[in-house]
Amino acid sequence: SPSLRGIWRSGRPGRRAFLSRALLPAAAALLAGCLRSAPTGCNVVLVTIDTLRADHLSCYGYTRPTSPFIDSLASKGTLFRRASSTSPWTPPALASIFTSLHPRSHGVNRGYVDAAGGKVLGQEQLAPGLAVIAEHLARNGYDTFGISSNLHMTAATGFSRGFLRFSGLGVGRAAAVNRVFRELLPEIGGGRPYFLWIHYFDPHDPYFACRPWIANYNPAKASWSRYAGKTMPKLLGMIDEIKSDPGALSALRDLYDSEINYTDDHLRALVEALPGLDRTVLIVTSDHGEEFLERGGLGHGSSLFEEQVRVPLIIVPPGAPPAVGEVAGAVSVVDIFPTICAAAGVAPPAGLQGRSLLPLMDGAPPEGDRAILAELNRAGPDRRQASLRRGDWKFVRGAGEADGCALYDLVRDPEEKRNLAREEASRAARMEGELEEWRKAHPAFAAPPSGGPLGERETKQLRSLGYLN
Repeated sequence: SPSLRGIWRSGRPGRRAFLSRALLPAAAALLAGCLRSAPTGCNVVLVTIDTLRADHLSCYGYTRPTSPFIDSLASKGTLFRRASSTSPWTPPALASIFTSLHPRSHGVNRGYVDAAGGKVLGQEQLAPGLAVIAEHLARNGYDTFGISSNLHMTAATGFSRGFLRFSGLGVGRAAAVNRVFRELLPEIGGGRPYFLWIHYFDPHDPYFACRPWIANYNPAKASWSRYAGKTMPKLLGMIDEIKSDPGALSALRDLYDSEINYTDDHLRALVEALPGLDRTVLIVTSDHGEEFLERGGLGHGSSLFEEQVRVPLIIVPPGAPPAVGEVAGAVSVVDIFPTICAAAGVAPPAGLQGRSLLPLMDGAPPEGDRAILAELNRAGPDRRQASLRRGDWKFVRGAGEADGCALYDLVRDPEEKRNLAREEASRAARMEGELEEWRKAHPAFAAPPSGGPLGERETKQLRSLGYLN
């Protein structure tokens, strides 16, 4: 396979070669409908880790050694310091990763289940007309494999589109994901380049005590055993007790951190077994973060504060490390799809809202203060939220404040404790106007409902996780 070094070296002959290669797929597609082989021949592995806060990874400055293997990946690739999800919970966030569209544009915003009828109500599916990563790469010569360990990403909800082999594990732990991966190994890397998507459910609640790491963080079992293995609805039912117990918050974090170690360890085993690793682009990210009483609550899916929408993003190219080891500028998960296309030398489909991150990895300066958007549309219109970040400032509409909006200086106030919407009224008005202009320019898309019946096992799992009405 040809080297990818030219792709990561913008402004030099490699970039011109990349641009030439990127134009070929479009021309060939017009003639043949699809390509027989991918232009660069590189493999692409996308790993999404559910509910993983960036600031609980060692490579993002966390004081605990929660992520030794992910740290090693960061040392070989590019770490994006300010990566944001498009939404604080799984269906819209993963749909954005798959489509490079914001929730307003792909229409996957809700996901509730009628326990009595055993049917999904309101969980939209990825519409057949939308371009998705796996399908696009399959049309351009890739073998495609997907393993999902979250009930929201299934064939019924459209997330299996484009995969040659797709395994939906319901709610499965990392060990189960790796078992399925090992079963697929004889088919992966069998001559054609491959795209592999892995979704690890850990460290989503319930937070389990993962050994040996829990003993390193808190050897006193009595302090965390009361909270271990409890689903979020049960933890929220104990919220007053948790707030009054001086050791409860640290115990929850101990459990959560041990699950990060558990996932990190299984990710190491998976990556070490990947075929053709020297020709593989590896991307590690998350769908959303997790709140630990920053706003008085727990979990996710309730706000657009940084603890719920900031995610890790690490991209490791094949061969030598990229020119830039860290990128400080703000980026979004909608950038993953176009980045994969650029790395593979495949022309991206029309209409993507993200942009390739390869120029930033090669040292190109960011194109000004880019607008980064996020949305929360799962509730009624009066409870929906939208945010726009530009540079160090973040505007949130529907933020629970008395006037319905908030403005934060993320440099001076990274914890978003001080609403400056009144002090900086002109800035707030300007950013609100920009947000509204963007919304008008992107009408809400009505995605079709999935609505398929659930089996007894899936219904039980969703109920235990608090996803049922």
